[in-house]
Amino acid sequence: MYYKLFFPLIFASFLLYKQIPQQNNFVTADILNHIYIINGKNLIQYSDEGEIVYQYSSQLLGDITSMDASNPMKILLFYNNFNQVVFLSNKLVPLSSAIELDNMGFTSVSAVCSAARDGFWLFDSKQMQPVYISQNMDIVNKGTHINITDTSSSNIPLMMTEHESKLYICFPELGVWIFDQTGKLLDTIAIPNIQYCQLLSNKLIYLTHKKICMYDLKQKQTINMDIPADDCRYFVFLRQKAVLSNGKSLFFYKSDDHRY
Repeated sequence: MYYKLFFPLIFASFLLYKQIPQQNNFVTADILNHIYIINGKNLIQYSDEGEIVYQYSSQLLGDITSMDASNPMKILLFYNNFNQVVFLSNKLVPLSSAIELDNMGFTSVSAVCSAARDGFWLFDSKQMQPVYISQNMDIVNKGTHINITDTSSSNIPLMMTEHESKLYICFPELGVWIFDQTGKLLDTIAIPNIQYCQLLSNKLIYLTHKKICMYDLKQKQTINMDIPADDCRYFVFLRQKAVLSNGKSLFFYKSDDHRY
């Protein structure tokens, strides 16, 4: 079975080569081509061939809300129900005790991600602003307060990630908000009805209305990706591979185009 992915100046065919039955509610990857899935309390690391490498679970902290593997040597886990952050090694072993955000004065955190300068970013949904916390647990920067009048789930970020000295926060109904390293708002991209998204290099890949689309942050243009996404809930794209999920199984694809 072949699906087509369209990237600027490059055309690639992707071959479905493995399907793994696996309940999941989050999929991501690191720069070493490891695939990570969250299933409730469980975090599982797969190789790019779909083999389980390491697993992690904490019975004390409940379900994992999200993770950030942008630094594969220091993987971040966020537990929203307990408002805590845990850092893991590349073998999914805790590097230290859990960080309790309540004790730092942040009681309404809806998203957390790693920072290139070590430490991490959090999104304070009470103040509606990003906050940078240093590796010494100091509050270094409190960013721009953003004006979102809707108090529903639309103001809970789908994704927050730092890339090339900028912080990107994606909201399901509002699109993407871009901040500098001090948390100052730089720009916004209006993309409504985003259901899931990933930032890959300078391209935002997102799911909307059963379609997977790609927005080029430099060219400021959107490209529809010709992938059947009727049952897709989560995905991750690597340089030569892709993993799609319907929440019940993982579908592994690899490029069949040597130019890719």
